[in-house]
Amino acid sequence: LVLLSVLDPLRVDPQFIQVIDAGRIYPRDDTTRFLIQQKEQSSEPFRVFYVSQGGGYQTNQFAFYGIEELTGHHGNELGRYMDLIDFQRPGLDVYGVLRVLRLLNVRYLVSNMPLQMPGTREAYRGNLSLVYELDGAFPRAFLVAQTETLPDSLALERLRDPDFEPSESSILDRGLEATVASTAGRNEISRVTWETRSINAHTLRVETPEPALLVISDNYYPAWRATIDGEPAVLLRADYTLRAVRVPAGTHEVRIVYRSTLFRVAVWTTLLSAVFTGLVIGGGLYSRRRQRSATGPAEEVQE
Repeated sequence: LVLLSVLDPLRVDPQFIQVIDAGRIYPRDDTTRFLIQQKEQSSEPFRVFYVSQGGGYQTNQFAFYGIEELTGHHGNELGRYMDLIDFQRPGLDVYGVLRVLRLLNVRYLVSNMPLQMPGTREAYRGNLSLVYELDGAFPRAFLVAQTETLPDSLALERLRDPDFEPSESSILDRGLEATVASTAGRNEISRVTWETRSINAHTLRVETPEPALLVISDNYYPAWRATIDGEPAVLLRADYTLRAVRVPAGTHEVRIVYRSTLFRVAVWTTLLSAVFTGLVIGGGLYSRRRQRSATGPAEEVQE
């Protein structure tokens, strides 16, 4: 059974699992080329939001070319994230939508129809679509000086409140000692730089003259771990579903790594089970061989 479980995928997978060039499914049109160019020229990550008005691009079409999208993915997104980008929520106006888009690092809107949205300007006109640049989009990682704690039932409404400024304050799901730094001139005297960025880990260099909260507009999940200068740090859930780390004054290296305890337990369980199964099979074969060795000469004498 162990042998079959190892060999069978080698026989089946090449027939059914094949890597196909994305261009064969999603053509690289002029709009896609424009977005790829913007990504190559940008030192900071950004997201794109496709405003569907019937027809046009398919889900994850831009993602096939490495362009990060606001929606789509794999259909199993975190519930909090889906709540945050639920733009059909009753009472949510266009300004509330734009606030969420800016918070989530959406730099470009793609539409197959002209848009009349405040704070946007046409950046590119393609054959099949229009690309609008969203003014004031937040960087993927930024610093805030103030925090407030609210239950989830109120956090979403607070995020969409016109009086709330997410570039200056962040909403946490648990208590945290609020910083007292002034936000005046923070953009000039503070800096967040991406040093490395991959699927399961990223490293940032943070420079701040006063304690601050580093907010990263990627989804929070308990399996993510944070360190500051190599020392463990508490990873917080901010703004309903984002990641945040409290950073002391000075220049520091902040590293966020995905380490799932459940995954490690499952891996070790599988390995130990495989070793145990091998020992049982090997022990059984060895025991049977000894029995045959022990009974063989006696049977020959009897014959």
